[in-house]
Amino acid sequence: MYCPGCATEVSTEQRYCRSCGMDLKVISQAFTSQHLSGGKGDAPCKHPFKSDSPVGKLMRSMFWGTVIMFGGAGLGGVLRVLGRQGVRPAGEFTPYLEAFAVLMGLGGLFYIAYALLYATTTNLRSPKAVTSKTEPTSEIPQDRLPEPILSVTEQTTELLGKVDANISVRDTAPQG
Repeated sequence: MYCPGCATEVSTEQRYCRSCGMDLKVISQAFTSQHLSGGKGDAPCKHPFKSDSPVGKLMRSMFWGTVIMFGGAGLGGVLRVLGRQGVRPAGEFTPYLEAFAVLMGLGGLFYIAYALLYATTTNLRSPKAVTSKTEPTSEIPQDRLPEPILSVTEQTTELLGKVDANISVRDTAPQG
């Protein structure tokens, strides 16, 4: 099972991700119930291309970059073939249209390159492998846990316990 927040491989016994701290209790329950039912969950699986996950965004960016690149190359190729036959579909603006097709192809290529560079600089790479010496999050030794932060009241309650017994308290009740 992988953490949906950072794509680190985690075990189903872990309650929190060691890498990003995400609560994995509900996710591990859904993962175990899906495996127990033979992989036929109640909800259909979302295709990563249609999701808003980082991988889905990368796939969409690469798809549209490819469409733009081949669209520009196709438009430029058609204009070049027509130009050799003496046909100028846009009249005197045909050279500008050819330049636009070249820029469109280059723009699509740069869009693909940007998506790939973004993927290599963020945490979209292959999930981190878990070492064989992993332990469930609930069983971390106490000496490895961070020190608890002292509250303000822990230091001031000591002052309340040191009341001087020699202080005379005036009684307002009637004497009689």
